Amino acid sequence: MDLKETLSILETTKESYEDEKIRINIVKQGSLKPGKWNVYLRAPPVYQKIINNPKMKPLGDIAQVFRGYTTGYNDYFILNEEKVKDWGIEKEFLVPCVSSPKKLKGLIIKPEDVKEYLFMVREDQEVPENSNAYKYIKYGEKLEVEVTRGSKRGKRKLPELETLKGRKRWYSLPNFKTPVLLVPRLVDKKLIAFFNKAGAQASHLFCYVIPFSMPEVIAGFLNSSLGSLMAELYGRSYGGGVLDVETYELKLIPVLDPTTLAESDAKRLAEIFERLAKAVEERVKLEEAFENIKSKSPKDRGILEFELKGKLQEAIQNEEIIQKELDETIYDILELSASERKQ
Repeated sequence: MDLKETLSILETTKESYEDEKIRINIVKQGSLKPGKWNVYLRAPPVYQKIINNPKMKPLGDIAQVFRGYTTGYNDYFILNEEKVKDWGIEKEFLVPCVSSPKKLKGLIIKPEDVKEYLFMVREDQEVPENSNAYKYIKYGEKLEVEVTRGSKRGKRKLPELETLKGRKRWYSLPNFKTPVLLVPRLVDKKLIAFFNKAGAQASHLFCYVIPFSMPEVIAGFLNSSLGSLMAELYGRSYGGGVLDVETYELKLIPVLDPTTLAESDAKRLAEIFERLAKAVEERVKLEEAFENIKSKSPKDRGILEFELKGKLQEAIQNEEIIQKELDETIYDILELSASERKQ
C-alpha cells in the first residue's frame, strides 16, 4: 500500500476498519482507558466493543491479584520431597509449593501433583531449638552463595544477600493467602490459569489470583482465546515468542465479571471449564504414555503404539472442540457478530 492510498483511507474512514493491509482504530478521547495506549494500535477493531461491554471489568476489580513468593534464594527456601526427608523438617514449617509452570501438567493443580515445599517460618512464629527446622536455619546461616549479578559479586553468606538482609529475620516469609488461581507471568503459546485445588503456594514466576466470586467463571475466561488475546495486548514480548505479563498488567486485563452474568451463563462457563480441564488431563496422560512407548524407527512400531496414537489424536480433537465451545460461549455472552468473532 503506497502513501497516497493510505492517506485516502485515513481521510475517508469514519469508523474502525481492518483488512489484510491496514488496521485503523478510531477512539474517542473520552473513552480512552488508563494504561497502555499502544493497546489501541495493536488491538483489532472489535476490542473497543469488548472492553466497553458492561459485563467486562479489569481483573483487579473483581479479584485480588499479586505476585507469588520472592524467597530471595529458592535453592534454600523451596525443597523437594527428598530434601524434606533428609532434613526431617517438621510439617508446621512446610507448605506445598509450585516453583515453576513447567512442573504442572493440567489446568487443575491436585494435591498429588505438588512435589515441593516452601520452608515457611512466619514472621511471628517461634522455632524450637530442638527442632529440625532450627537445625536447617543454622545450616542456612553458614551457607555460602555465589552472587553472579550486581555490583557485589562473589561468595557471600546466605543471610547477607541483598534480598534477605533487610528482613527482620532473614529466614522468615510473609504469610500470603492461598491462591485460587495461579497465572504464569511468562506466557508461551497461550495464557493459562491453573485452578489450585491443592491449596499450594507458588514462587514469583506466578501471579496469584483470588476471585471475589465464581472462580471457575474467571478461570474459564482466562483460559479462552479472548483471555490469551488480552494477555497479548497488555503484556510485552522480548522476542522468542514468549510474553511477559507482570502483575500490574494482569490486573488491567479485561475479563468477564461473573456478577453481571445470567445464572445460566455463569453455570455454563463453569461447566465448560471443568470439561476442558478433564480433556487437557486426558490428553497429557496419553502424551506421556505415547512418549514412553514411541519407537525410534517407523518399522519398529507395534499395535499398541498405533492404538495410543489414535487415542491421542482423538483426545487432541476433543480438547479443541471444548476449547471452541468455551470461546463461542464467551462470544455469545458478549453478543459478537460473525465478523467480530473472526477478528
